[in-house]
Amino acid sequence: MPYGYSYDAYGRPSYGDYGMPGSPVFPPPGSGAVAPMQIPKDVIRIGEQAIWSTQRYADATALANTIARVFSVALGSQGQGFGSSLSTAETSLKEAGRIPGAYAFDVYGIAVHVYALVGSTPNTAFPVVGADMRNFQSNCTIRWDFIQSFIDVSPAYLCGAGGGIYGATADTGAAEGSSGGTRTMINNGNGQLWIYREHPVALPSNATFAINYVWGANAVPIDGGANDYALALRTSLLGQFRVAIEIA
Repeated sequence: MPYGYSYDAYGRPSYGDYGMPGSPVFPPPGSGAVAPMQIPKDVIRIGEQAIWSTQRYADATALANTIARVFSVALGSQGQGFGSSLSTAETSLKEAGRIPGAYAFDVYGIAVHVYALVGSTPNTAFPVVGADMRNFQSNCTIRWDFIQSFIDVSPAYLCGAGGGIYGATADTGAAEGSSGGTRTMINNGNGQLWIYREHPVALPSNATFAINYVWGANAVPIDGGANDYALALRTSLLGQFRVAIEIA
């Protein structure tokens, strides 16, 4: 049937009240019929980025059978093992444990960056000693914390964060962890990511969530090397922000 009209019992086109053949069908005023088109009320804007949060462990901290909760402290607040306010290097959260209102975030990957701290600042001179990296890789697991439910993600080794600035080794002629020396820089998973390839984890607007570091019974205290540093674990959630923009 041509669009815009129908046929009567004798096969003749009947234009009725809907215009000429081939014209769009629009119901007459007052007919109560619904026009075959709806104007959208909003559009969805999507942006890819990461959100992150950091846990600090002081030198010699006992880790066996402990749980640390990150994404629970907002920017400018104190906590998660830090004695001072968290800066943008430690977290990007504007609200503790929450996705901002009007936004939603789909998580496609999780990465954990392990680095050393002297006081409250990154230790750029020394890498993490092998004992601490092996301890993290072998005895720590990552878990979602949704207040009333917990979902285990994977062993920490699968949530790598790249190769590190030293590559595999750095030979400077002294003991591991000191200001010089042949020391092994064990990469955290060598850049692997735990990826939700088909089904991302959806964090709705205003959703309350956290990531837990769950340490096993065989975890040993933080080593700290010759510098007695603190260890920092920065978790990044990689994904997409979605926001509805009202247009009508």
